Amino acid sequence: MTIGCILQVSAFSPAQMIVARIISGIGNGLNTATAPVWQAETSKASMRGKLVVIEMICNIGGYSLSNWVTYGLSFAGGAVAWRLPIALQMLFIFVLFGTVPWLPESPRWLISHGRVQEAEQIIADLEDLKVSDPWVVTESKEIQWAAQVERENSVPFKDLIRGRTGTQKGTSVIRRLLLGAGTQWMQVSTHLLTLQPSKTKLNC
Repeated sequence: MTIGCILQVSAFSPAQMIVARIISGIGNGLNTATAPVWQAETSKASMRGKLVVIEMICNIGGYSLSNWVTYGLSFAGGAVAWRLPIALQMLFIFVLFGTVPWLPESPRWLISHGRVQEAEQIIADLEDLKVSDPWVVTESKEIQWAAQVERENSVPFKDLIRGRTGTQKGTSVIRRLLLGAGTQWMQVSTHLLTLQPSKTKLNC
C-alpha cells in the first residue's frame, strides 16, 4: 500500500496511475482479507463478534472520511485536489508500521506451522492465564484438531478455481468470485464517474 500510494501521488501519466492503483488494490486486498481473520483469532470469545464489527465500522468510517476529504479539497483546484487526499492515507499506514510489529501472531497460524508452544503462550497471554491452565490446554488441542482436519481435507487451489471440491463438481466458484469482484468494481466505477473530468487529469 505504501508503494502504491507513493506511485499514485507522483503519477504524471495514466499508465503510472493504473499500475499504482493495481498495487494499492493488492495491498488493500491483503489488508482486508487478513485483518478480520487475525482479529477473530486473537481476541476473547466473548469479545470476538463485537471487535470484528468495530473493525468493519472503522473500515467504513475511513472510506467515508476519504470521500469527505476528497470533496473538501475538490474546491482547492489543481493537483493538490487529488494528490493530497491520496497522500493522506500514509498517516494510517505509518500507524500500521508502528503497531504491527508489536502484535501477537495468530495462534491458529502458529499451530498450523508446528509452533505449538508459541501458540499456547500467546493464548495464555491473551486470556491472562498460565500456559498450564486447563482452558489454554483445551483451546490449543481444539485448534490443533481443526488444523489437522483442514490439512486432511484441503482442496488444491486449481480444483477450487475449477469448481471441484473432492468428488463434487459445479460449485460455481468462478461465478461467485466474479460477482464479488464485480460489485466492488461497480462501486469504484460509480465513485469515479461522480468526479469532474477536469479534476481527475494527471497533468494538473
